[in-house]
Amino acid sequence: MTNASAIPAIPASRTLASPLSVPVLMAVLFLIAQMVSAIWIVKDFEPPNASGLIARNLATTGNFACEICGTRLFGRRSPVDKTVRMFQLPGEPLYLAACFRYVPASLLRFVQLPFNALLIFALVFVAQKLAGSMVAMLAGVIALVEPFIIIHGPVWDDTFTGAALVWAIFALLLAKLGGSPQSLWRLALIALLAAAAALMRTSAQLVLVLAAMAGLSLRPLRPIRLEALTALAAVFLALSAWGYRNYQVTGHFSIGDTHSGISLWESVYPSAREALMTRGQTEVLNNERMQGDFAKTAFLGEVDANRYFEHRAVTYILSHPADVAWTAAVKTSVGLVGLKTTESFWSRRNVVAWLSNLVLLVTAAFGVRALPLRHGSPQRVLWLCLTGSLLLVQVVFMALGPVGVRYRIDFEPVLWILAASCLVQWARRTPLTI
Repeated sequence: MTNASAIPAIPASRTLASPLSVPVLMAVLFLIAQMVSAIWIVKDFEPPNASGLIARNLATTGNFACEICGTRLFGRRSPVDKTVRMFQLPGEPLYLAACFRYVPASLLRFVQLPFNALLIFALVFVAQKLAGSMVAMLAGVIALVEPFIIIHGPVWDDTFTGAALVWAIFALLLAKLGGSPQSLWRLALIALLAAAAALMRTSAQLVLVLAAMAGLSLRPLRPIRLEALTALAAVFLALSAWGYRNYQVTGHFSIGDTHSGISLWESVYPSAREALMTRGQTEVLNNERMQGDFAKTAFLGEVDANRYFEHRAVTYILSHPADVAWTAAVKTSVGLVGLKTTESFWSRRNVVAWLSNLVLLVTAAFGVRALPLRHGSPQRVLWLCLTGSLLLVQVVFMALGPVGVRYRIDFEPVLWILAASCLVQWARRTPLTI
């Protein structure tokens, strides 16, 4: 028998005891898996929004504008030039434009992967701080093998980018609560991440503002008040800069975009359910059912057209709440299980989608009570604030916005952590037999 005392000790820095070892390991494994997907699985990398169109125009002409995007606001028979300049928040188009200009064409399929790796690193770091390395590693594995992430992860999608930035901020806040010393570098990084996230997604803006307000007002979160204030200030400054740019270009100080109005209208209007269930998305009946709307916006400017659709949507929501609620229920059900309504419920694609999503959702529900967080601890309070903010924004966007699993990516890491906590708890309660 070997004498244990004769075995040389392994330096702590070379073991998985390092707090960054598990997050780095899982991020590297995830990056490799996403590279495999980008090379052999994903065929089309075009973003599911206007980012690519705006970015290509920006890369070639230097103008943040898009003529084709204008058809969403004015229809296809607008009698005048309808180039739009505020159609989308600038975060993703600016990043893609830089990639189109400076990254070799053969490597463009990989430009989303650094953000995806950041998302997994932050997710695993948060899970490790809350529940230990076993839960953290399992959460990373769940993310790695989720079918939607495998297939859609490498696509240029601002939902993934925004989620990565938001969760990186969460990781920095949790590190500070864990006793890390105050650091100007951390504050600067939080400011940079918060500003970028605010310019990437409206949902990211709402989540960060809600979480920052909680950090400023709750006593257990006093150690991160400076960080929360930094994030809030960064969001404000970034949106102010975007608003000033819009004022310089269009004469309107607007901190949002000009596609949210029509996106809201086509998500709740009377044909939304029919379009979703027969053609796969709520907006695909626009050209058939919205000719009256397009006739009214044909001679309007970009901002006025957006306001028209916002008013149209809000008026309909208030006057037909039952119909809007039923549409929201249908959209939420389809989005939660990831159905493609243009295919059979029993198609291979749909079976994989609804089965994997149901397993994840049910396991995560059981994991709510499995997460080992001490009652009243700052970490528990921060976790509740973060998940509460994410859940609130998620519910609102599922009810009033477009349909798709991609719209819940901000909230997806919560499900991965809860599901991993549940599985680890079950494993510890089940004795192994040989």
